[in-house]
Amino acid sequence: MPHRLLLAALVVATVFPSTAAAAVCGAGTGAWQAAAASGSADRALPASTRMRVEVRTKRTGGEQRVVALRTNRLAVTRGARRVALRTASGRTLVATRVAGRGWRTVEVTLDAVADRVGLRVDGGRRASARARVAPERSVRLGGTGGRVTAAKVAFVPDCGAAVLDCPPDLDGRAGVRWVSRDRLPLIGAVPLLAEGQDSSHRGRSARMDQPRFVARQPGLFVLSALGSRGITTAALGAQVLAALLTGGPSPIEADLLDAVDPARFWVRDRRRSPVG
Repeated sequence: MPHRLLLAALVVATVFPSTAAAAVCGAGTGAWQAAAASGSADRALPASTRMRVEVRTKRTGGEQRVVALRTNRLAVTRGARRVALRTASGRTLVATRVAGRGWRTVEVTLDAVADRVGLRVDGGRRASARARVAPERSVRLGGTGGRVTAAKVAFVPDCGAAVLDCPPDLDGRAGVRWVSRDRLPLIGAVPLLAEGQDSSHRGRSARMDQPRFVARQPGLFVLSALGSRGITTAALGAQVLAALLTGGPSPIEADLLDAVDPARFWVRDRRRSPVG
């Protein structure tokens, strides 16, 4: 039973790996931070799981765009009788009633963790709705048909997201698959290749021409570099690694074990550059 549990965990961890991330996080992870804001301007931000944008706005005619969340393609608009949060296709996610052309304080919130958006006018009751939203990266304040002033932008950076400094209009995403030099996976114990180890290994063993003879980091194993074949090779790779961890019989031959051994590149480099 423990062997099966280990095998299942290895498959899941390999097929669904966590993406290496570089995020912009200020002092205090998970804390609200403020961004400089003014009327009718774009504000680029680090990818933010939660965001709160508040503007004081006056409608002068027609329908006014108050705030635009550009990454999620959402816009807050103020008309003669209501303020609404809409998608790029025009679908209303949440709305609240207003009246007149006077000054109003409009606040929009976004929570990419809970998948919720909210809207509040003049500090009243907050109206919210469920919506699939991504961490927001760019806010546009104001628009035609009115005036915006006294803007406030607060956000919580997404410290686990892969954040690249790219224009907010690029709405796509890409996954990077890690591959090895020979496009074969890395499965097995991690080699111990400390400084000065080359000479000590040759003195310890005369057969350093095969990866299986290279010394290993105690208790450290790897199953990675599956490239674009992760779904088809993860199960077999997990079986191989589980056999190495538990001392059980390997499902593949010794020469195939050498072909996926993490130490194979060190052995090949040593063959190309022999030292007498």
